[in-house]
Amino acid sequence: MMTKLNFFEKRPIMDTIGFSIKFINQNFTHLFKSIIVIYLPLYFLLGVLFFVDNEWFTIVIGGWYAWLGQTIRSEIYENVQVSFPIHYIMISLIYQAVSGAFISSVFYSYFILYNKKDINFGIKDLFSEMGKNIWTLMSLNAVITVVMFVTVFFFTRIIMLSFLAESEWVTYAIGLATISIIVYFLIRMIFLQILVVAEETNLIAGVERSIELIKNNWWRVFGVVLAPVLVVLGFVLVLGILSIVFPEIMEFIIYMMWLGRAWIQVSLTFSVCAGFIIQFLTTLYWKTNLFAIYASLYEGKEYKKMYQDVNKLGKKERDENSEDF
Repeated sequence: MMTKLNFFEKRPIMDTIGFSIKFINQNFTHLFKSIIVIYLPLYFLLGVLFFVDNEWFTIVIGGWYAWLGQTIRSEIYENVQVSFPIHYIMISLIYQAVSGAFISSVFYSYFILYNKKDINFGIKDLFSEMGKNIWTLMSLNAVITVVMFVTVFFFTRIIMLSFLAESEWVTYAIGLATISIIVYFLIRMIFLQILVVAEETNLIAGVERSIELIKNNWWRVFGVVLAPVLVVLGFVLVLGILSIVFPEIMEFIIYMMWLGRAWIQVSLTFSVCAGFIIQFLTTLYWKTNLFAIYASLYEGKEYKKMYQDVNKLGKKERDENSEDF
């Protein structure tokens, strides 16, 4: 019989990576069966859109990203015009806010139930737990989506304006400073969704609580968040080096691209399916690791708070006893 893993255990933040992998490996079957009930409707909707109307599929998946790309190109090249209807952007943002809320709810609700009951719960229990937080999460996601949209919009504007500078170093400095500010606040707010599920906070209380948890731990949390990104970049770098050292690899890729043009629907279907699988596995690891970081920091902060309360209580009793004499 496998030993139940405890999320709420004080551990070095970097150790949460190993803990997350171990948790997924140990509970993958039960976790997959539990969360697939949310993923299947979403993937079914996207699949229908993909085969019925590929344009709408693109709009729902990344409408506002496409608009952003057009905006950037129009700022750089005079002959490129932005021709993306505003309602496409709104549809994309609404889908991301709603689907993101359901996905976050099912993952974090699962982790809460696991902490209470191990794997001795079913879909009905999971839906019941989700019912406690889904509306708050949807409201929070709507706010987050709008904030992210506005942030990215102004970020691109800042970068475009920086191109007007005569020195490239000015452009690089402005871009780096802007990205640094965005990343700083993203890390500070990283536990907002978890706090809605785990501690039933509202937006304001969640912001305050997230800042409290991250306090004195910003760099460690940033390091853990950055680690998988570096792994992916390293993988891409290795592929790039291999394509230079072994040119036949690049020739094979070009051949496959040509083959994809000949069998465009098959190629697209394969690419979309592969993308869904990669997205699912990436989200699985990300949500597990983020909850493990939260639980570890929560346990550490609560332990420290309890220790301080005990010390204060002991000091108060000593002071009262000294007054008796």
